[in-house]
Amino acid sequence: MRRSISSYFYSPVSTCTAILFLILLAGCSLTPKYTQPEISYSDKWSENGTEKDAINLSRFSDEDFWKSFRNEELTLLVNEGLKNNYDLKAAIRRVEQARAQVRIAGAGLYPQVSASGDVSYSVEKPDGRELNGIDSSSAGLDISYELDLWGGIRAGRNSALASFQASEFDYQALALVLKSDVASAYIQALALQDRIKVTRQNYENSLKILDIIEARFREGLDTALEVAQQRTEIANTESTLISLEQSLKTTLNQLAILEGKAPQDFSIERQSLSSLSLPSIAPEQPSSLLQRRPDLKSAEASQRAANADIGVARAELYPSINLGLSPVLAASSPVTNLTSMVLSMAASLYAPIFQGGELEGQVQLSEARKEELVETYLQSILAAFNETEDALVATKSSSENLKATETAADQANLSYKLAEALYKEGAADFINLLQAQVSMLQTEDNLVQARLAQYQAALDLYKAMGGGWASNPADM
Repeated sequence: MRRSISSYFYSPVSTCTAILFLILLAGCSLTPKYTQPEISYSDKWSENGTEKDAINLSRFSDEDFWKSFRNEELTLLVNEGLKNNYDLKAAIRRVEQARAQVRIAGAGLYPQVSASGDVSYSVEKPDGRELNGIDSSSAGLDISYELDLWGGIRAGRNSALASFQASEFDYQALALVLKSDVASAYIQALALQDRIKVTRQNYENSLKILDIIEARFREGLDTALEVAQQRTEIANTESTLISLEQSLKTTLNQLAILEGKAPQDFSIERQSLSSLSLPSIAPEQPSSLLQRRPDLKSAEASQRAANADIGVARAELYPSINLGLSPVLAASSPVTNLTSMVLSMAASLYAPIFQGGELEGQVQLSEARKEELVETYLQSILAAFNETEDALVATKSSSENLKATETAADQANLSYKLAEALYKEGAADFINLLQAQVSMLQTEDNLVQARLAQYQAALDLYKAMGGGWASNPADM
């Protein structure tokens, strides 16, 4: 329901007085005061690092962190992934869209000005007289301004600004995950190459043992059973090699996609996990996660946007006033050759009376949406604590597991050598040799996977702690 109130402004004095009153009224705001949700927690971790040279991520840049692995190929892959990954590029475009939305939402805070013009030519022929040509022209400006009486327009801009900030944090969160995924895929590929190397060495040893068994079989010292058992072990080793080769190819394909490259055009150097140095990360206090993790910062920014949306919805319940000013300049010739100027001022009032509960429902929807985001944010904090605790436990247990696995691998290798020597001398049967052979292969493979677990735990802790210094999208 619209009603013009321009007729109420019967004099310039009353008009200025009314406008001044409305401008003063425009300072009101119906947006609730935002308060950051709180959750109770102990500001210390169950597991704390004790390494003296551990990296403090709040004082180390991402570049320094990746250099701590002392592997140029890994650093290059991380940097190339940030430049070429299409999901990350799409996130940058979303940031640009959110920035444009801020500009759109804020446009209502300023007067809207448009220009118009008109030119016409007409011919008159009075009875019995000559033709007369008349041309006329006019130009005008339309200036309108909606008074932000209840802060709804400003709240809309604040909502768009908070959403823009959330999109920037979403970009940083995606970049953090990308870097971790690239590094994880790379170290998995190196581990698979190590496992393939170990399996091939055991495969060659198995072939040598088969030659010995077949020679003893021809001399009647061994039976066909021992020959069949060894050939079975060789076939199992071949099957393991095929599976590992397949896993390596699929891991490299995954890494290629993360790098924004076609899998058939991608490869890495034939390196080993031993080419990496294991970084040690100093765990910071749990409270630091709220300022460091971009996903938590994005969730918090989304809450601020939802809080501002409540102000937008509430403002729709109240009247709005739009002021207008339209100066028009008109000229005609050659008959009258007159120029005139018309200045008109108007104000329009819009007051919602009955919409069937739609506007009230929008307020309730905005309030419920904010409360939902609050609960989601608190759950995200708990999830972040859980991820960090898990990473700290994995860091400690993977280190202890590696030491135990190294001992087991040393003993398995010694057992195999002793069993092989005794078997050649006829002092031990084939079963002991076969068991020692299978045990050695298993423990050496376990050793590679134990090393991989250490690096994976370090990457998980890096990601859980929010990475190194955050970078803005424009810096990438």
